[in-house]
Amino acid sequence: MKTLKRICAIVISALLTLSVTGCALVREILPLEQNTAFTVGYDYDMHVEGKATLLLNGSFPFFDFEEYGVAPLLAGDELTVYYVGTIYTLESYPGQVQLRGRITKVEKTYSAQIVGNCYKEGEQVRNESGLGFINLPEYAICEDGSCVEFFTLADGTELFVAYATPHEPGVDVDIDAQRLVPTALYTYDPRA
Repeated sequence: MKTLKRICAIVISALLTLSVTGCALVREILPLEQNTAFTVGYDYDMHVEGKATLLLNGSFPFFDFEEYGVAPLLAGDELTVYYVGTIYTLESYPGQVQLRGRITKVEKTYSAQIVGNCYKEGEQVRNESGLGFINLPEYAICEDGSCVEFFTLADGTELFVAYATPHEPGVDVDIDAQRLVPTALYTYDPRA
């Protein structure tokens, strides 16, 4: 009888040990790293009057850009956020993102391009070589984070135009050879 009790105790101990280590293994395997792409844009004058509010896919940012080494950001920049957990987005405007888990890294996968030496000419923006831009944003972003309506700017106002043109990495885009659609207008050099 004592031998049977010892055998049962050993078997139960072995099963408990296996179940505890088995659970630990499952816990370490389950949290898989995922990633989500975000494009930087702005809310102009709607959420905060007179301000340009930076958004990620139309939602408020949910992490500190400087902490992950991707600041400063411009309209048209693309980020990939790697995380463990689940991302929830509240469908409102602007949206709100909540991460239940943790971010493992953030990469800037595309940087918007900047064309300087541009100026306002009537309803258009042109650069020194006469290149015109179409589909202009209604607002220009100022260095203090405020925004002004494009039509209120005086002719000749110097502007910096951000645009996103996905292309092969390491290959320069000939901006004079195409019609570019701006992602934002700045009254200052945002990359300086």
